[in-house]
Amino acid sequence: MKFLFSAILLIVSNLLCSAQTDIVSSANLSFYPFDIKDFSPNSMPYLDSVAGRYNHFIAAEYHGQSSALQLQKKMISYLSVSRGLNKIVLESSYAEGFWLNKYLDSGDTSLLREVTDRYTLRYSHVGVKEEKLYNYYEYYKWLYHFLREHEIQIEIVGIDITQFDWKTEVWAIQKFFDEYNLSSDFEISDQGLLNLQSQKKVGLKNMRNWLVGFYKELDPKSSIVRNKLGADWVRFERFLTNLADATPKNGLARKLGYRDSIMYKNFVNYISPNDVAYSQFGHAHIPLKVGDRQIKSQRRTDVFVTLLEQDSLFKGRTMAFNLLCFQCFKVYSYLLTEEESEALAEATGNKPTLIDFRFATNELEDFSDYFQYTIFIYER
Repeated sequence: MKFLFSAILLIVSNLLCSAQTDIVSSANLSFYPFDIKDFSPNSMPYLDSVAGRYNHFIAAEYHGQSSALQLQKKMISYLSVSRGLNKIVLESSYAEGFWLNKYLDSGDTSLLREVTDRYTLRYSHVGVKEEKLYNYYEYYKWLYHFLREHEIQIEIVGIDITQFDWKTEVWAIQKFFDEYNLSSDFEISDQGLLNLQSQKKVGLKNMRNWLVGFYKELDPKSSIVRNKLGADWVRFERFLTNLADATPKNGLARKLGYRDSIMYKNFVNYISPNDVAYSQFGHAHIPLKVGDRQIKSQRRTDVFVTLLEQDSLFKGRTMAFNLLCFQCFKVYSYLLTEEESEALAEATGNKPTLIDFRFATNELEDFSDYFQYTIFIYER
């Protein structure tokens, strides 16, 4: 009996392996192995023939994983030289991008340390342990030197809203006050910031109340602030708008689709259709369309990239990369079944691989409607 049971298990296992192999072998996919640690500008030649058709390149990432940092370096180095990349878009608040740009302009590593020490905290809410967080500080130092070596100008733009770490936003506001000597002009708001900084935890309501009070102080003094900030006045306005979007009443910020609508609004306001932009966001924000594969994800609503695809100025300009990652924080691939994921991983031989889905057939044919490419990474 034991022998019969073992034989049945072996047969079933062989049938499953055969079915998985068939999924890939009959799907008309192209596989391009690559070195995830090669950050040279010519390290992705298989994209040369198609990259020129797109302006916005967005890849999925597992937040806080070292592979996400490596992928970001690789794509930025390639796109900077091959496509004239001029924008890096963050799934973060506008303030983070503002202060990172100040670092890229100045090379001030003490400022960089301030920024990265605070914004690294954003991943604590998804359970990423500190030792697994990739090193933002070293990454932006690399970016600073890369841009100078190749004489490239790039602007970093945060288009998301804060949902958890309000104390970091308080720090960012205080940094504005200190940088432009605003404390004496806004004594009430400055004291409010000190009160928020002293609190163990700052909530959305606390942040909204401070912002409402600041706007009351700002209204009669806007010309003073304009003069002090100069060209940065527009960026300061964007930061305040970003805070207002993050602190609506009635729990709107936590409703499905709200964040994505803000990301879309900010993207089209801050990025022109002719800019060349690269970004890495969580999977759920970047499918090219809403469709049947999203039933299991319970996310059947327009998201950031689907909203871009409905905009006549941006439609057809986005190249989207899904991520298939084994041994990562979460082991799955968005909108692929477990069977499909395992079959694709087996086909790569557990080596970093770019998989081209643009001409996929059989049950994988519809996947290219969501993502043109999938990147396989094995994070050890």
